[in-house]
Amino acid sequence: MAFNLLEGFSNPWAAGGDSAALNTSATNNKPGYEALQTNVFDNDKEVLGIEADKNEISKYVKNAKWVDGLDTRKSITFLQYKENDDNVIIKIDFTSYCLNKIVTIKILDSDKIFEDSIVSQTFLVEQLTTFSTINLNGKIFIKGGDGTLKLFIRVIINSKVLGDFCNDTNTLLKVPVLRYIPAIMKHNGWNIGYELQKKWFMSQANEDYSMKIDLADTVKFGYFLKYERFKVFVNTIINDKIWLTENAKKEIVKQINIWVVDGKIKLPTNIFEFVKFGTNSTKFVLDEKDGLIPEFDKYHIQHKIYDESILESPIDDMFCSLGSFQIKIIIFCKIHFDNTKYVISLEKVGLYIEDKFDFNGFQPLGFWSPFNSEAKKIPTGTSYYYISNGVYRDYRTLTKMGSDFHLFSDVHYISDNSSFLTDYTTDNVSGKKILKYG
Repeated sequence: MAFNLLEGFSNPWAAGGDSAALNTSATNNKPGYEALQTNVFDNDKEVLGIEADKNEISKYVKNAKWVDGLDTRKSITFLQYKENDDNVIIKIDFTSYCLNKIVTIKILDSDKIFEDSIVSQTFLVEQLTTFSTINLNGKIFIKGGDGTLKLFIRVIINSKVLGDFCNDTNTLLKVPVLRYIPAIMKHNGWNIGYELQKKWFMSQANEDYSMKIDLADTVKFGYFLKYERFKVFVNTIINDKIWLTENAKKEIVKQINIWVVDGKIKLPTNIFEFVKFGTNSTKFVLDEKDGLIPEFDKYHIQHKIYDESILESPIDDMFCSLGSFQIKIIIFCKIHFDNTKYVISLEKVGLYIEDKFDFNGFQPLGFWSPFNSEAKKIPTGTSYYYISNGVYRDYRTLTKMGSDFHLFSDVHYISDNSSFLTDYTTDNVSGKKILKYG
């Protein structure tokens, strides 16, 4: 599963607080043009000084809208995740009456109770078409509560004429708090969590994890061994040799027999011969549910679930990147015949991480604050937003971005010279000699 800060907790509250400055710039199609003034979190009384006339705005402004940074001809209604890019661009088409006038642009949050001013920008109009770049970084999320800001544009001419644009349901700019989670992870040095989140956010919408694989691209087994709690867990697996339990031995025999029946190997018939079993092939094959997996996973013989402690584990890269997952085991062995039984002699064992990075079902994922660049299991203070699996699904519906995927780490190998005996029998279908255990 994906990271989980709050499994077992409900959503008691999320609240907000402080203010912060944002980076803004305006251009009149002239390189280097700078805004005359930027006011953050001001109100109309401070800007206007007198009552504004809302009826004459069309005399000065034809239109104002949110546009795509890569294609300014394209209007947008949401701010999706982009790596290291929190900018939104406002395109304003003025009439000739507005040339050489002082214009203030305000970005406001449409709230059911009151309108929250996010940022304002004042400049001199020198061109009929103006593009203003507004940096909507995580500092705009200061009040908690609703995890999606719904922003509209207010244009004020010479502190006297006022008009609102993009202020209906179809044109409001939706800014989900969720899009800032990768940046929070990166800020805290949770690099694997950051890379996994980035992979999810930057892929086209897909809720079927089985058709997309991250194979050792992001998750490295050895990386997580630096965390003592994980190292202890792995050492317990190794010391207990869970690949040699009775059930594991039966599974080893079952997998060897599959190779025999499929013609990959043939059991030796005398004491001088041996055959080998085991693969580390990363070729993609289909599992029993027609999902894509690396070939080595098809022949795993044992697994053990790793779960982070909700109460005791610290919030770090391991906790936020995976949360809980499976450690799976593959084996490599030789098969000998001693005239009466077969001997399965192990040579090495491989351990790897397997996880479904998806957001299906109900799962609380903690409280996240873009303003403070941190995450908490239980919020303390202000500007924290409750995140759950459903928030990810809502983001995917809104933006058509966000792909679940199946991830596998690289394989961590250890030597083992254990062995055990098996009987043999004849397969009823193929007529081939196969192994029999238990």
